[in-house]
Amino acid sequence: MLELDNLIKAENDDSKYYYENLSNGVKIIYKNDETMGSETKVTVQINVGYLQEPESIQGLAHACEHFILSGR
Repeated sequence: MLELDNLIKAENDDSKYYYENLSNGVKIIYKNDETMGSETKVTVQINVGYLQEPESIQGLAHACEHFILSGR
């Protein structure tokens, strides 16, 4: 895990940010915000979408969006 030193952020954001590249290509950003207590915030960016879908399974990206964003 590496610290992001050159991240553009709000002037009043004193949080530290870290990133990691997983072996499957997923990039994860961790935000360390001590004002949040023991909570952890994680951002996951997946650089694929409907333009990468084969014609045989159109709608897969949209379905995955619902799977990823619908639960808590």
